[in-house]
Amino acid sequence: MFLRSIRGRPQPLREEQVSVILKRRVPISVEQPALSWLGGLPMMPRSVKWPCDSAGSPLHFLAQIHCDDLPADLWNGLGPRKGWLLLFANVLKLEDEAKGKTVQVLHIDALGPETEPPAQTPTVRHVMRDYIDWSSPRIRPGVPKLWRKWPLELVAQRYRLSETDWRGDGSPLVSGANLYGAPESDQSLHASGSLDLDRPLTWRGAYYVVEGLLRDLDPDDYAQRFRGLGALNGPPEPDQNWFNAEFDRRAGLRKEFADREIGYGPRIEAARAALNAEIKAERRTGWMPRCFIALDAEAVRFKGFLADYEQKLVEAGATEGGDHLSGLEGNLRYYKEQLQQLEENRRYLTELFEPYSGGDGEEALNVEIELSANAHLAWVEQQGKALKHWRDRILAQDLEAVLPGSEWAELTAALMESRSAYWLKTYDTRVLEKVERSLNFKPHLEMAIREDMLDLYVRGDKALSQLPAHIVDDLQQRLRHVELGRPHRMGGHPNPVQHENQADDSPLLFQLASDQALGWGWGDLGALYVTIEERDLARHRFDKIHAWIEGG
Repeated sequence: MFLRSIRGRPQPLREEQVSVILKRRVPISVEQPALSWLGGLPMMPRSVKWPCDSAGSPLHFLAQIHCDDLPADLWNGLGPRKGWLLLFANVLKLEDEAKGKTVQVLHIDALGPETEPPAQTPTVRHVMRDYIDWSSPRIRPGVPKLWRKWPLELVAQRYRLSETDWRGDGSPLVSGANLYGAPESDQSLHASGSLDLDRPLTWRGAYYVVEGLLRDLDPDDYAQRFRGLGALNGPPEPDQNWFNAEFDRRAGLRKEFADREIGYGPRIEAARAALNAEIKAERRTGWMPRCFIALDAEAVRFKGFLADYEQKLVEAGATEGGDHLSGLEGNLRYYKEQLQQLEENRRYLTELFEPYSGGDGEEALNVEIELSANAHLAWVEQQGKALKHWRDRILAQDLEAVLPGSEWAELTAALMESRSAYWLKTYDTRVLEKVERSLNFKPHLEMAIREDMLDLYVRGDKALSQLPAHIVDDLQQRLRHVELGRPHRMGGHPNPVQHENQADDSPLLFQLASDQALGWGWGDLGALYVTIEERDLARHRFDKIHAWIEGG
């Protein structure tokens, strides 16, 4: 984590401190005009240019704050009390300390119309919290470019240094219940099954499900991920430790692995792939008997552990404490259970291999494994083509319109009716099993429901009328939750994630915390901090800011 170096002369610390908490409205009350907000679009005079970083990439809008509503004693009375402060950042480039103008603060005297970002601005929604296209800027059709707009209330928080652990915690931490004076939930908006709905509410929600599946089935990386999850495109290896040792032994004898000049580029990767294929080809036969050899070796190892713990239990007798005896007995139960599992695995493999007994049986199973893998990859390609038709059909709709139940039923039926079978290498000594799968859209469905509910929520009471009252109440309790007690704030002391504050910290312009409702995750559960030296704040020199991220 980046720690800011001491800059300028230390400023005397005042006993009385004030910070402003940027409190998201819950209930949201969009009918009441907002003068300060997070996300959405900025309202700037037409003469103000959209800020870009040093490479010319447009920044992403984060916040607009009405300076008239800031307390007079914030920042020791320095800084503007008229107009608006706007915060922008290039979240696709921002790591630790901000460089190259990737974070900028503007001060404007008057509002203008809502300003759209430049056309080349990439989509950033779902980048931070859902980790979609984090490292590859792109424009995703059907997905709002920016985060949802959330109106703010500015809440002054006053505290005394002598009464707080400001070095360790920063400004006093807050709970959602105290901040809102209403119940909060400790349940995450991202928790599996956290929202009591079973389908998307809008066409855009259905689009998120289809788009997510298309990412899963991307032909550029699906085959690699397919094998990485244990799927087999050839016979399994019962003794991976032997295989790895043999690979290392042969690699040590070959010049292409000893030649340091080739480094880790395509040549070394090709050499590794060739050696891997060579050993696999040699192990294509005899692997079924080796499965039982591996089981027997594992049984011998576990019996050794079992005997060792039995002896320790005898030696301990009545002289050892209860916790020690309980631990030994627990280990005995564990290894007995493992031996029972090995016996079950042996019976399982015996039954599995029975249809493939005989001279050509093993090769017949090899061929079946290979054909099923190829058939599954062809099935995936076919499913991708069908999903693209659904994607185009959905994009032809008004994405914010209500999704008819009949349309969702038709889509889910199409997703679930087709199934594909393939062989899978398991992570125990059963070695392999045949599985059948349909498209798994559950993770994307949970995201779609969450996004639909939040988007309806920020549209106000009329949109919320589409939801049952108990769902709205549960959602609002979740929205009141302040993660780790660190709110969005201006002024006061930063709430550090991992490190203590420095005594000479410059005035805190912004602390934007991780926020599930906005979709912000700064370094997972960290925060974005923006500070400015007092002399620059007094002169409104917001081109002199300093910004960094501290991750969770």
